[in-house]
Amino acid sequence: MYQKICEDLNLDAYPYSLKDKVLNSLWFNHVVDVVKAPLMKAIILAAKLLPAKPTKQNCHQHNTRVLDGIFERFLEGLINPRLHELYEASRDIILFEMEHDVVEMFVLNYFAEEIAKEIAKGNWQLNDGGCPQKGIWEEK
Repeated sequence: MYQKICEDLNLDAYPYSLKDKVLNSLWFNHVVDVVKAPLMKAIILAAKLLPAKPTKQNCHQHNTRVLDGIFERFLEGLINPRLHELYEASRDIILFEMEHDVVEMFVLNYFAEEIAKEIAKGNWQLNDGGCPQKGIWEEK
């Protein structure tokens, strides 16, 4: 069904932004049902397959511990149970990989450094208030 919709709509022919394309009702459901839902399930399952869950006691890299603290603060404010499970699983995978693989640590550090540079230049747009959707976030 979605393949036919994709072929019929040919959204690449329209000069709209990606956001405009995805928010189109047909595409919104496609992205949620066919892309996001399976991806969320895969991330949650992958976290369950880790040989050990990262904890403050078993993580020894400095940046892993710092990111763990950031995730803790984030998860405290996240009130949507479905997203909480996703981001907790994401946390476990990211922290595990940071401890397990120096290349993954390098990649995360690279992005952190580049984002910090863009913030310093005023190019990175920070959150300008609360979460844009109700039922997701509660400021602590």
